[in-house]
Amino acid sequence: MVHGNPQTHRGRRTNMVYSKKRENTLIFAIRDNLILLNLDNPAQSKVYADHHARITAIAEQPTAGRIAFGDEKGMVTVVTLKQDGTFSKDKDYPFTAGEINQVLWSVDGQRLIGVGAGSDIKANAVMADTGSKSGTILGFDATQLCSDFAQVEKRVALISAGEGKDILVHEGFPFKGQGKAVLSNHTNFINQVKVSPDNSKYVTVSSDKQLILRDIPNHEQLDVVAKAHSAGIYDVKWINEAHFATCSADNTVNIWSVSAEGKLELTRTLDKAEKMLLPNHVLGFAQGDTGENLWAITFGGDLRNFENVISGTNPGASFGETRHNYLISDMLAFNQVIFYASETKVF
Repeated sequence: MVHGNPQTHRGRRTNMVYSKKRENTLIFAIRDNLILLNLDNPAQSKVYADHHARITAIAEQPTAGRIAFGDEKGMVTVVTLKQDGTFSKDKDYPFTAGEINQVLWSVDGQRLIGVGAGSDIKANAVMADTGSKSGTILGFDATQLCSDFAQVEKRVALISAGEGKDILVHEGFPFKGQGKAVLSNHTNFINQVKVSPDNSKYVTVSSDKQLILRDIPNHEQLDVVAKAHSAGIYDVKWINEAHFATCSADNTVNIWSVSAEGKLELTRTLDKAEKMLLPNHVLGFAQGDTGENLWAITFGGDLRNFENVISGTNPGASFGETRHNYLISDMLAFNQVIFYASETKVF
């Protein structure tokens, strides 16, 4: 099997997931194909090729390991990889009238939440096995690009953001109505929101280059870095309760520390100067088998693995190959060498 790397789109966060249920496996999409890339033995990778719309968001069930993905038409599909290596499609749910930009499983693995675009409904929540609604999620004035869960005492808070000026907070389950609007203080699209592992705070990153940290449950601003990168920021991942990483169109990955008082400090930058082989825009992250192990994808299809990003003196990049991240269009064998072409490159 000639495996590829995650498909990318200029100016948009790329969604990929490091599996917590399968050994050293990265889950991502190339158009309408769901790829489970075996990082130890790529020839053993699995492909779900029975979908017929571009896949835009992916999430792995934290309990049983089923995979949910959203697409450009507003559908969320749930599939299972069976022991014989084949896939079964479990469910197909219409969520919105437009593209799904984020899919989430509840911690107990019983509910699915999706946010994205649509004329009226831009978010939805259902029971994963039956499709019955888990409340209503309203109040959005623009397309939603991201969301995450926070545990607030015995309830959960869904924190969502996107192309509008507000962050929307909906408490559940079940969710009810318009939610609480929090002025984001961002001046451009919010590309990602992530809650800290201890549920005490969350960070938002934006195309306006700003990085903003807020507390939970009051959503008060703790700190802001006005120019966290020199270009738009696309993704953020918490490494532990006191550190997180951001990636940007400036071709860098930044590692940040958070003090007990909620103050932010840049601790290191991973870029060409450290020979991290980031040749262009870094559009997305996945967190590996340890908190300090990060996978990053660049706009050109370069997939990079960084280890020991906090404690390591030289967190080198491995798996440094550039591979196709669009569908293969042609192949040619010559002198025991295989040449192949995707829509954008020849290999």
